[in-house]
Amino acid sequence: MRILFIIDKLDCGGAERHTIQLLRGLHQRGWECFLLCIGHAGSFGEEIRAEGIECRELGYGRIHLLAWPLVFWKVVECINGYRPKIVHAVLFEACVLGPLASAFASCRPLVIAERRDTGFWHRSRHRYALRFANRYVHQFSANSKSVLESRRTTEGLRASDCAVIPNGVDLAQYRSRSVNRADYGLADDDFCVMCVSRLRPEKGHIHLLAAIGQLLPAIPTCRLLLVGDGPLEETLRQRAGDAGLSESVRFLGRRGDVPELLGCADVVVLTSATEGFSNAILEAMASSKPVVASAVGGNCEVIKSGVNGLLVPYGDSRALAEALDALWRDPALTKRLAAAAAESASRYSLGTECEAFVALYKDALARRPGDVMGERRA
Repeated sequence: MRILFIIDKLDCGGAERHTIQLLRGLHQRGWECFLLCIGHAGSFGEEIRAEGIECRELGYGRIHLLAWPLVFWKVVECINGYRPKIVHAVLFEACVLGPLASAFASCRPLVIAERRDTGFWHRSRHRYALRFANRYVHQFSANSKSVLESRRTTEGLRASDCAVIPNGVDLAQYRSRSVNRADYGLADDDFCVMCVSRLRPEKGHIHLLAAIGQLLPAIPTCRLLLVGDGPLEETLRQRAGDAGLSESVRFLGRRGDVPELLGCADVVVLTSATEGFSNAILEAMASSKPVVASAVGGNCEVIKSGVNGLLVPYGDSRALAEALDALWRDPALTKRLAAAAAESASRYSLGTECEAFVALYKDALARRPGDVMGERRA
């Protein structure tokens, strides 16, 4: 079956990496997959092309208001060219342009719109655009119950049109592995705390730095590795320097060896103000690492505090420092949480996610209202 994925851009974020993984999984299962990138595809585009998946990029960055009609007709042209049975839209611009363009396309495909965050950044114009485009969507998917409930409230989605499909992870890639910590500049007795995320305000790195500052007097061998880049990098570097943390905090930037890096970690931390369903948490759990995360969004759906990880209130650096201190002082607790984390991660395999989407596609096609697609919803 032919399916066209439409996405805003292929950056290094979780939604983009998830889409590439899903494409690969469907392609390996015999689906005829295509990807249309409204912006630039970058290295991800090169990777999937090498694997036999066609990727077309329109090359638009931020779409200005006057450019939307031009981009819209280009998307219509692409849909008519590929003639997919299904269009699967990911991220904001794709979830507006994809459904509308599908309604104007001659092939009238089934439209799936995926929601991967709570829409915390949306303004009224974003919500209005989505509500209008939603009239031409036949099935919505969300990666957590938290995301679904948030979007049902802000977009007025009907429960009968929605499904929750949690993210999946390539378990084999992240299984616990032996790593020489010295290769990454770590001593055997260093207490390595790792955070893998974009350096953006909503990720809460400022609170993480504050927690490390509170922890260092008791644990002078604590080392924080920040994996990822983003617009807040210089601010965080300055904050770490001003707090006297320069020797204890390392900014590693965007990395292609995250599975190996996770092998160095004693604890993985995620301090976000909002999360849909974190890939970084799943990858850490699959690597048999204890996770300390803020008690927000989908984090609370995958982590049961004290069972397979620890949850702390967002923005509470003291609670975060206390949780890290507890893990450092109690190796038995660390070992128990790590083992439970790995067991929990086994329920979120990439194969499970792919099969769930296949089932969703088939069910949506079976419930297709006659032969007329792209019809306006009531």
